Amino acid sequence: MYSNKYFGKGSKLAIAAAAGCLVLSGCSGSSGASANGDILIGLITKTETTPFFAAMSEAAKAEAKKQGIQLQTYAGTSQVDTDSQVSAIEDLIAAHADAIMITAIDPVAIAPQLQRAKDAGIPVIALDTPLTPTTLADSTIATDNFKAGELIGQYAKAAMTASGTYDSAHVALLDMSVSKVSLDVDRDQGFMSGFGFDIADKGTIGDEPSDPRIVGHEVTDGDPAGGRRAMENLLQSDPDINLVYAMSEQPANGAYEAIAAAGKSDSVSVVAIDGECAAVDKVAAGQFDAISMQFPATMATLGVRAVVDHVRNGTPFAQSVDSGVQVYAANPVDGVDVKDIAWAKQNCWG
Repeated sequence: MYSNKYFGKGSKLAIAAAAGCLVLSGCSGSSGASANGDILIGLITKTETTPFFAAMSEAAKAEAKKQGIQLQTYAGTSQVDTDSQVSAIEDLIAAHADAIMITAIDPVAIAPQLQRAKDAGIPVIALDTPLTPTTLADSTIATDNFKAGELIGQYAKAAMTASGTYDSAHVALLDMSVSKVSLDVDRDQGFMSGFGFDIADKGTIGDEPSDPRIVGHEVTDGDPAGGRRAMENLLQSDPDINLVYAMSEQPANGAYEAIAAAGKSDSVSVVAIDGECAAVDKVAAGQFDAISMQFPATMATLGVRAVVDHVRNGTPFAQSVDSGVQVYAANPVDGVDVKDIAWAKQNCWG
């Protein structure tokens, strides 16, 4: 029992009828849906087109059906469309949802609305991206993003050490946005730490001591067009780039287009974080060297189960749940646990 809602920027949808509560008498309080014998969970993702969030949404729908509850899903127009998330939160407050599960685009920007939800007695579950402040979330179910970056950095270091190019590395880093949300920062800093750079303040991108191997950090908005633009800029700055870190596979796709257009596909290694199935063949073909796979379906499934257990049985939420991460590649390296392409095909998503 679920429905999908897609928002353009600044739009709003009243879901009282879908929630099956507001039009009925006796639905007072913060959990009107459960007052009628049902549980209503709202899932708010960043987009509905990105495979990561599509996998998360499909898993939540499957678990909601299994549990016999209502799931209302929302998605924005892009990974920078904060207005849609604000509208979705407001709708779920009005519908007296039993919980809100959210992958926050800009945790700071949506904090006031999430606080209103908390004040109304609605639990908030952060998926994938921690909230700011973290106390806004009753539970955070996410990849350890620092670890995801660190593992892919360790892979790149081991691979370049084996090829004798580590000391002559020219590294480009493709981050998400100027907002520098914790997910973005943790992945960037984890990669740098894993590769062996001095990261100075772990919570800040770009404050590292000068190192001739670091070409620069560029933002991509988390999409292919942004990845291509950022890569083109970095290649203009340093045509000798031989390693690219991307915060996800979407900007990595655009980066590879720029690399190929510059005739450098044989001399530049690309590593990224995500795990969608479309990337597996690219790793097998050598377009990407390695991926830190995360598990969005696990995040969503655990989130739905936690809410149902909380509403039905009063079970407290776990403050933090690690949904796991695993590196896969076509070529193994020493010192890093690396799964192969066959494993990736069995465990990828999207």
